[in-house]
Amino acid sequence: MAFILRFADASHQLLYPRYLGALARKVRINARIIKEKNSVVCALDERSGALESFMEILSSSAPSSIFLGSVTHAFDDEAVDEQSGAQRALPLGLGLCPSCTREMLDPAGARYYYPFTSCNHCGGQYAFFEHYPYIRENTRLSSHSACPSCEEEAKEAGFREGYPQISCNECPIPVRFEGMSARSSVEYRRLFKHAAHLISQGKKVSIKSTLGKRRYELCTREAETLMICDMTKITDYLAVIDEELNALTAIERPILHTALKDEALQQILGESRDVKCPDDGFALLLARELREAGIGVVSYTENFEGYDAEMTFDPETNVQSDLHLFVNKEVRFIQKGERVSFPAHFPAAHPTLSVAHGLVYVAQGGGELIDQTGRFASAAGSRLSVLEGEPFELNHSNRRDFSQDEGSFMAVLAEHDALSCSAVGVHFDESISFLYYNGKRLVRAVPSITFHHASLIESLKRLREGSERLVENCRHKRPEVFAALEKIESAPCSVFEAAAMIIGLDHPSLDALMRESLRFNGKGGTQIDIKSTDSRFDPVVFLASILSYVLADVPKSLLCYSIFESLGDYFGDILTELKQRSKAQETVICGAAIANQSLYSRMMRNLKNTSPLAARSFPIGRENGVIGGIYL
Repeated sequence: MAFILRFADASHQLLYPRYLGALARKVRINARIIKEKNSVVCALDERSGALESFMEILSSSAPSSIFLGSVTHAFDDEAVDEQSGAQRALPLGLGLCPSCTREMLDPAGARYYYPFTSCNHCGGQYAFFEHYPYIRENTRLSSHSACPSCEEEAKEAGFREGYPQISCNECPIPVRFEGMSARSSVEYRRLFKHAAHLISQGKKVSIKSTLGKRRYELCTREAETLMICDMTKITDYLAVIDEELNALTAIERPILHTALKDEALQQILGESRDVKCPDDGFALLLARELREAGIGVVSYTENFEGYDAEMTFDPETNVQSDLHLFVNKEVRFIQKGERVSFPAHFPAAHPTLSVAHGLVYVAQGGGELIDQTGRFASAAGSRLSVLEGEPFELNHSNRRDFSQDEGSFMAVLAEHDALSCSAVGVHFDESISFLYYNGKRLVRAVPSITFHHASLIESLKRLREGSERLVENCRHKRPEVFAALEKIESAPCSVFEAAAMIIGLDHPSLDALMRESLRFNGKGGTQIDIKSTDSRFDPVVFLASILSYVLADVPKSLLCYSIFESLGDYFGDILTELKQRSKAQETVICGAAIANQSLYSRMMRNLKNTSPLAARSFPIGRENGVIGGIYL
């Protein structure tokens, strides 16, 4: 008899199949584990006396995941007489699993307060990875010998079986901070306690970790992201739904933009902010010491200048952009970021070499991988697809340059096995484009009108009768806004950067508009004019509408919210019309800017019974372009 567990799993990574296999080997139970398109099936030998142990460890130590759904069980008469074999993992950048977390906080353990603690299923492994195959000799720990205890552990069945980056307090990687160097649990704890003390005194502390270099400080309005140090009080600090709470604590440790609940935080930061929970060992240990110091939340910044103290170590590390997750009730997708999505095995070989945003698809030696270009010594293919503007010098007789919207659109279809289907779609990220695909060829539909920044003021005057008066009122009554119009004309910018400048946002950009829109707490916005008479997105119409509301002193947050709500109406209307006219089978949405709550909710309301295809386990933003390039 077989006891069968079926886990809903939308990820392209094999994190859960490998974990289940390692657990089966650890408790010595026969197991057959299969990764299907959207699930993992684990058949266990019910006759084994280890089934109870398997289930106990699974319930207490299994990492949760943003890609996991429901778990069901069943019984089958077929016997399970095979042992699950060890599978080589990819060097992913993840948070810590429950087992490694417990080890780090166990004073009697060999990894107490050891910040590099990790296993085959967790931790910032990509930091030290150099090139394939993923073995210790091909990492930056190749000259760092494991102690006899770690060597023995790597030979045993379990979560560190064959782990290329195994180490502990007996074979530590030294960490330096404020004239001190740590090589033992006592010394590591002293470093993190001192770092927390400095932060509590208002200092800025830079910490190099396995998931990137960050500057931590007490909460400031300028900081990029909040880190929740006291995870038992997440719902005290944040106004989150269950889906958001589960995502924040998942093994992927994503960044979410959430509403703030704590009044003290609201006074400093406003109504909402990017938030995450501690991810790797450095963040977890710092959070523990900050919590001991009475600090439940801190700010951190990844791109920074200036700090008061620095915690660092050798060797050098690789850096991936962080995972930003979008959650809208039961819908979730990755907005942007390399971490977790890459490196990735690709399910089918293809002769095309595809390059976009420093990522490359390579088919070599019987394996198909997507990773940063520097991780491969060589690559070959009968065709070469390169994202427009990508600094990639390789010459090829069969080269094709493709655009971001084309790549993202095709990537979504590929992920849903819908390349043979006809589809319409929208891509939104700095620009707007609608596309149509007939199952073989991709074309743009309803092209946007080009934005000419250098003639904006004159274009506003000529827009329609009475428009010249709008510009003159701006010149005389709001000279600072007219100065913004002149600044727009003086240097190239996108229409959304121009909109942010007219509204008066700091660091004007599409992202600034999105962040400001999330500060609005009302129930509905005002209508922003979007399109020309032929339904194309018209930048001058759009900016003239925004300018009129700015002159009427409409609050910034309401105006930004209204922009995305109106765009959601526009996208929904155009996609519905395109699908009806073309008889397309599918609707595709892509581009990082789709991940705006007001836009997404409004668009879905207008799409009514249509369920659009979006990226599932790859980012919906620019990073999925490398996949689409394979099929263009």
